[in-house]
Amino acid sequence: MRKILYIVLVCSALSAISCSKEALNTSPSGSLTPGQVFENSEAAQSAVDGIYRLMYTNGWCGFDSEHPGLAGFTMAHSLMGEDHLQYAQSSGWFYYDYAFLISQDWTATYGRQHGTWNMFYTFISLANYVIDHEAMLSADATGNDVLGQAYAIRAFSYYCLYESFCQGNYTENKTAPGVPIYTKGTDKNTGGVGRGTVEGLFTQINTDFQKSVDFFKAGTGVQSHLSHIDIYTAYGLWARAALAQQDYGNAKTCAEEALKKPGLDRVASLSALGGFNNRNVSDVLWAFQLTTDQVATYGSFISHMAMDGTYGSSAPQCIDYWLYEEGMADNDLRKSWAQETESGDSYFYWQTKFTYQDPTTGVADIINLRAEELLLTLAECLVREDSDYTGAREWEGCLT
Repeated sequence: MRKILYIVLVCSALSAISCSKEALNTSPSGSLTPGQVFENSEAAQSAVDGIYRLMYTNGWCGFDSEHPGLAGFTMAHSLMGEDHLQYAQSSGWFYYDYAFLISQDWTATYGRQHGTWNMFYTFISLANYVIDHEAMLSADATGNDVLGQAYAIRAFSYYCLYESFCQGNYTENKTAPGVPIYTKGTDKNTGGVGRGTVEGLFTQINTDFQKSVDFFKAGTGVQSHLSHIDIYTAYGLWARAALAQQDYGNAKTCAEEALKKPGLDRVASLSALGGFNNRNVSDVLWAFQLTTDQVATYGSFISHMAMDGTYGSSAPQCIDYWLYEEGMADNDLRKSWAQETESGDSYFYWQTKFTYQDPTTGVADIINLRAEELLLTLAECLVREDSDYTGAREWEGCLT
């Protein structure tokens, strides 16, 4: 009970998240008891709001400045790819991910592995407390929205854990170790469970996404704020998981459903995209709105990316030289997102696409899901499932 009370109070205190007071029910902040937080659907929404706030909070392990929540997880994975380069080590934040020098952290209570595990299992734990009250919440439309969000958060969190701690190539590694699965609220007396298999993990992920969609269909149909997952976001996140399973039929279906969001532009203009820091651009499905009092000056995602005065200036994030010179045509407007820099005999292209809304305050929204990703998902499905390269290139609305 003490653990439950602590979780509830954390959620309540954080419920004044990155949204306007008009958009969310944030009262009474920090004063809800375990009974009160689930006494009605509106109060339960404040618990889910607390999870969203944690998704862009620093402090998941001993190195807070390189663990800025969900965006930090995304950045670490990008740096471990082949076309995202880090020009300098500077203080070392994210450089050890980039250089694959994190193996010594596997048994530590700090570092990328600990922070990632801690963060996503915290999201799962909090989502489970909401799901435990399914019988009460499913009685009205708003409650169904709350459950839809909770199931999507849990599914997405398990998928992110798969990306970090399981073998890839799903069809070849179904029987490889997964991660522990918890579907009920836990406390200090809860016993640990084994890792299970990758196949079992994805069975849980797919089941949770399906439940999320089903609850949203029974809900209000309204996304009260872009920080909230809605049915279209749930479909978009499910499309990611389906691609990882090489289930191209379901990935295509989910991407198509996500793109049906009313008012969604499938491709935003470069002028509208600006510095990739504005949740109100019409291609956005899911984003976090940061306010001045919520900004971590040197630990935020944008401080690592932007070249206008904070950490990104001392450890620039770069675009692969070949990708810029050979992978994009001379008339590709995306070339404006890079700045050529010479260092000795080498040339680099520092990315300049991510900027602050206001460098003096450090404010910049965090974009989690955009329509263009779903278009590329559809194009990939055509290639993977049907070997239709022409159709993929010509798919309506796809970026070229």
